[in-house]
Amino acid sequence: MADQSSQTIATVSAQDLLGSFGVNTHSGLFDQDGYVNAALVIRSLDYLGISTVRDNFRSDGVPGQVLQAMADAGIKFDFVALNTVAANGSAGVQSFIDGVAEFARINSGQVIAIEGQNEVDLFGTNYAGDTTMTAAIAVQKLLYTGVKANSVLADVAVYNLAMGREANYAALGDLSAYSDYANAHFYAGAASDVATRYANSVTLASSVSPREGYVVTETGFTTSTAATGVSVDELAQAKMTLTGLLMAYADGSAMSYVYQLLDTPTFVNTVASSPEAETAFGLFKADGSPKLAATTLHNFTSLLNASGGGAVNGTYQIQGLGSDGHSLSVDKAAGGSDLVIWRNVSSYSTATNSAVTVAPEQVTITFSSVQAHVYVYNPLNGLEPIASYSNVSSITLPVSDTPLVIELGSNHPYTAVELVASDPTLTIDTASFVAQIDTLSKTSGITTVNLTDSHTLEVASIETMKDIIANYGSLLARISGGYDFVIENVGTTYKIDMAYDKTGALVSTSNYTLAGGAVTALDVTSVSGATDHYSYKNGVAVDETHIAADGGRTTITYDGAGRATQRVDIAADGATITQFYDAATGAVTTKTIFNADKSGDVWHYGITGKSYTSEHYVYGAGNVFLSLVRLHADGSRDYYEQRNADGSLLQDFYSAGGVITQEVRVAADGSRATTTYDSAGRMIQDITADKVTTTWAYDASGTLVTKTVFNADKSGDVWHYAITGKTYTSDHAVYSAGGALVSLTRLHTDGSRDYYEQRNADGSIVQDYYNAAGVITQEVRVAGDGSRATTLYDSTGRKVQDVSADKVTTTWAYDASGTVTTKTIFNADKSGDVWHYGITGKTYTSDHYAYGAGNVFLSLVRLHADGSRDYYEQRNADGSMVQDFYSTSGVIAQEVRIAADGSRATTTYDSAGRMIQDITADKVTSNW
Repeated sequence: MADQSSQTIATVSAQDLLGSFGVNTHSGLFDQDGYVNAALVIRSLDYLGISTVRDNFRSDGVPGQVLQAMADAGIKFDFVALNTVAANGSAGVQSFIDGVAEFARINSGQVIAIEGQNEVDLFGTNYAGDTTMTAAIAVQKLLYTGVKANSVLADVAVYNLAMGREANYAALGDLSAYSDYANAHFYAGAASDVATRYANSVTLASSVSPREGYVVTETGFTTSTAATGVSVDELAQAKMTLTGLLMAYADGSAMSYVYQLLDTPTFVNTVASSPEAETAFGLFKADGSPKLAATTLHNFTSLLNASGGGAVNGTYQIQGLGSDGHSLSVDKAAGGSDLVIWRNVSSYSTATNSAVTVAPEQVTITFSSVQAHVYVYNPLNGLEPIASYSNVSSITLPVSDTPLVIELGSNHPYTAVELVASDPTLTIDTASFVAQIDTLSKTSGITTVNLTDSHTLEVASIETMKDIIANYGSLLARISGGYDFVIENVGTTYKIDMAYDKTGALVSTSNYTLAGGAVTALDVTSVSGATDHYSYKNGVAVDETHIAADGGRTTITYDGAGRATQRVDIAADGATITQFYDAATGAVTTKTIFNADKSGDVWHYGITGKSYTSEHYVYGAGNVFLSLVRLHADGSRDYYEQRNADGSLLQDFYSAGGVITQEVRVAADGSRATTTYDSAGRMIQDITADKVTTTWAYDASGTLVTKTVFNADKSGDVWHYAITGKTYTSDHAVYSAGGALVSLTRLHTDGSRDYYEQRNADGSIVQDYYNAAGVITQEVRVAGDGSRATTLYDSTGRKVQDVSADKVTTTWAYDASGTVTTKTIFNADKSGDVWHYGITGKTYTSDHYAYGAGNVFLSLVRLHADGSRDYYEQRNADGSMVQDFYSTSGVIAQEVRIAADGSRATTTYDSAGRMIQDITADKVTSNW
């Protein structure tokens, strides 16, 4: 076996090596299987550590949305021209170029290549009806020249077209002038000498593009058990996929695309010799679960992307690696170096459908200096080292059909780097959030997500939405303010937006009709049953109709410039709102609201040539006019009218400043009442229907100073307010029919009386005088005949003297507590009465003296506190006298009768008031 000790070991960067890895996807071609799920595709690519795909291009439908979602996630593309791209001639090729150019413009730097038609010898071609190989060549020329002529795509590589059968490349001739890279498809199949088989494929493909580099746009293995003689098992797929990528890179392939990312169980390649094979070429199963090949690639890219290494100490040599063996020294961006060793051998025989045993070669790696740590990995087995060495100058490894990675310059084995958020609050726009959702879900420390633009997450497909809900629920739950979804499906003549709530339940569907890229119609249907329709012409709205779930309808009509001219809203109950607009300003000119019973409102706006600029009519059921309001430009009233069910009418008139000037009230019988206002809106006169006239007068400050109310018969009232220079501040005069004064009241500021006068129909007058505190001090009563009665009051308003018209004088005296202590009543002849109250220190508490004319003493009664008698004395005109004495309980104890001649008779009573002895004036004694 050849010894590589004398050979140069190529040194490459991990970025260059891994950057040459690509994978085929069918998101731009299929509306089926896992490729319609952008989240699944992106997550699978993230897992592989591969960010470049080969796919067909579509800008419409779910494929277009998934491709854009992939681009948003940072995926780069080689877009393959469909074999039918030129079916309608060169215009089809140009349309394809224009579409890719627009995609590249939006996603700068993410279209790395455009590829000619795929395997035209198997799948055919069509150039305006020509299906020959000449047509395929013509399409390639059109494609290349069109791409290079496009300012956006001029620097994008153009891959030559590939053949399904390598022998057929010869039919293409030299197309190097119309490609930047030769294009090989390499399927090892039953080849036992993989390297020779590969070299032959590349040679034939390169014959079409001599002097150019090459790419391998398809290489892979199917694991379909139904594809007998073609398929391999998953272990062989894993080994040979990684080996194939390394072999291609080492041989000089600029890009190598594994075929393919996902199994496609619903797709059958009817052209293939084994149609079932196409279903299981995936590195992942259709549901996204990784096959061993995906796991192996994940482990390999993880190892080469690992951080934490240092500079490699010295150089190294490899011995014992045979002619099928290869190696690469890979410098990692994060430091350190990995030595990758593999053998270009087959691991499986498709002829026998069994694994091939590859005897290991003992390979010795000798270092020019002692290595502190060396870690050996088999990517098929995981990310744990299969061997570890310390302080060694050489190691010996068995190398079979599995590539090995020898890590140098690191002081520890591979450790996955955990993604940790720098801030627990993630502030991000919705598009970036959706594009990065897989990475964000793996990032610890995010507690809150603040979406900066919208809370509607635009996703590529229903399958994508369901995937996101199922796999990223924990992250979604951290979105502050909630979220929902929308799926946009765009075609050349349509666009469909489907809105979903956060659970994935459909909320509404918006269908756009497109013509030349412009919207001509939009129809929105909600799951509630509500619908919306919009029509457009030349990009300008024509009309729109909205129908609610309950049947209510709104219609808006526009003029040719897209300005609203009319809007009609019809509720489910029949209520209708109609609005007309000024097309130039967009302002409403007329608005009507009418109910099913014809009650409603009408507004007119923008009125010119009048003292008002708008008005509002109100109608009752049956379209009966109820009221009218006219308004100035500032919203103040100009006029108001109200018509009542009884036939009465109210009219209010206002100044230009919106201040009421007059109100007219017309009753059903035609009688009229009027209220007039001054310039400040204060009432100055009111005349009722029955001729009651009220007037108001104000001083310069607007304070009411006079109010009058007079009836038709001149009876009424007059009030004066804010009186100064007097002991009172207001007064109120009352007049009877004919204007005769009935009463006058003068009041202090606090509302208490200063004076009151009442004039009665009989000519009598009552005059009350009050002190400054409003307490009555005197009342004078003058009778119609001029006789006068007077009552005087003390400072607390208690009567102290009353002199009647017939000279009866009554006086009152009070103690300090306000209790009456003495009351006297005396007539002009000096007859009268005297009462004393509150007597203390005696057996009685009050007494009552009675006097006859000339002030002759007639009688005396003394009373206990309970009102019973203590003593009674009566003096008669003949000079005789009676004296009664009572017990403390008011029971008579003795009566003494003294005759005018001085003779005395006595009657004595027991404690019950019964006579027990009587002694007459002549000494007759009776006992009981």
